[in-house]
Amino acid sequence: MNLFEIKTAPIPKKVSKRVGRGSGSGKGTSCGRGLRGQKKRQGNTDLVVFEGGIMPLFRRLPKRGFQHDRFDDLWVTVNVEDLNCFQDGEEVNLESVTQKGIVKFAKSKKTARLKILGKGELTVQNLKIKAYKVSEKAKEQLEKAKATLEILKIMKKVKKSRRRKSS
Repeated sequence: MNLFEIKTAPIPKKVSKRVGRGSGSGKGTSCGRGLRGQKKRQGNTDLVVFEGGIMPLFRRLPKRGFQHDRFDDLWVTVNVEDLNCFQDGEEVNLESVTQKGIVKFAKSKKTARLKILGKGELTVQNLKIKAYKVSEKAKEQLEKAKATLEILKIMKKVKKSRRRKSS
């Protein structure tokens, strides 16, 4: 026996009741929606979380537990064409990029890292670049512009053990 040889019985389709077709049909006049109110009106979508206009319970309760965004690394991306605002021989790192106003990022993030992408042309020569990641196209652009590139290593945080030392 093969799968294509199996024949299934047709699933019966439930026919919906026609509403608004006279009081003798059982769903006449108000069409089974009641007399007045929001649920009688056309276009009502009854949301599960809707509580009549008051602040819903899921928004009133405090958010607890693990939230990953506190531990995520923030990658700040800069294109090669944006580096043209630097002078010849100047150093390019995360601080200098933010001081020039190329990138705005949350200063509270201590783990912000710089990544250089290869869009555009680089006209400035001899830049000293310190970044965590550089794309292939950006490397080619930087080599043409005789820029020195230092790729920084990502240091992983060492977890401290919570066990108390027995004395």
